[in-house]
Amino acid sequence: TVKAAKKYKCRTIALGGGVAANSLLRQAMAASAGAEMIETLLPPRNLCTDNAAMVGACAYFQARTKRLSSLSLQAVASLKLV
Repeated sequence: TVKAAKKYKCRTIALGGGVAANSLLRQAMAASAGAEMIETLLPPRNLCTDNAAMVGACAYFQARTKRLSSLSLQAVASLKLV
């Protein structure tokens, strides 16, 4: 991450998701980035959760109400800037 940040001249790295709760990773990222004068944004650990349970719960309730998609569904990523 730090190598990529240096290559693309990023001044800030944000760590997030379930992996960001790992104390060793948080320390190593902050130390490595700090050595390169790159700011590291670390959210509070209690906000660094894996959302797989939320996705699973959503799928469960969608299936219960028979709101299903076929296996040929195409995933499409979209970015809407406000």
